[in-house]
Amino acid sequence: MDVSVVVATYGDAQWRRLGDLAANEADGAPVIRVHGNGDLAGARNEGLAQVFTEWVCFLDGDDALAPGYFWSMNQGSADVRQPSVSGWCDTTMVPICTADHISGAHTAQRDCLQFGNPLCIGAVVKTALVRAVGGFDSRWPVVEDYALWRAIAINGASFEAIPAATYIARARRNLDPRNRIGGRRLRAATHAAIDEALPWR
Repeated sequence: MDVSVVVATYGDAQWRRLGDLAANEADGAPVIRVHGNGDLAGARNEGLAQVFTEWVCFLDGDDALAPGYFWSMNQGSADVRQPSVSGWCDTTMVPICTADHISGAHTAQRDCLQFGNPLCIGAVVKTALVRAVGGFDSRWPVVEDYALWRAIAINGASFEAIPAATYIARARRNLDPRNRIGGRRLRAATHAAIDEALPWR
C-alpha cells in the first residue's frame, strides 16, 4: 500500500516524547514526524504537506498500529478504511454507529457522518481527499477529526470497515489525554458548530 504515517503532536515535552515513541514504532510505512507550537490541526496539516503517497494515516502520539496494519488495509476498496480499535471499553472492535438511520448498530458508512463520528483518527484515507477539503480545521478546539471525516463524506467518499487492521488506542501512558479538554460540554458544542458549518447534503 502506498501510504505514509503522519505522527503530529504539539505543546509540551511530554507530547514530543510520546510522538517520538509512536513514530519509532510505526511499522510498515514511512513516517512523517511533526511537533508544532500552535494546535493539533495545524501540526497535522504540516505533516500532510509532506505526504507524497496515495494514502495517509494519522497516528496520535499515545497510540500505535498493530503489526500487519497496512497489509490488512490494502485488502479494502473504499476511499476511507476504518480499523478495529483496541483500548476503548476494554475490548477490540470496529467502532459502531448507533444512529437510527439504519436498523441496528453498524460500522461506518457515508451517511453515518450526518449524525456523529464513528471513525477513529487512524482510518486510512486517500491523500487527495484530505487535501480537497483543506485538511484539518484549526477553528475546532476538539473533535477536529470529526470535521475532516464529515467534510470528506459530504464530498461523496466511500467508507468501509477493515476489522483485521487494529489501531491501538492508549498504547502508552499519558497523564494528560487531549480528549479531556473542555469536557463533554465543549465537545457537544463543537459537534453542533461543525454540523452548522458543514451542512449535510
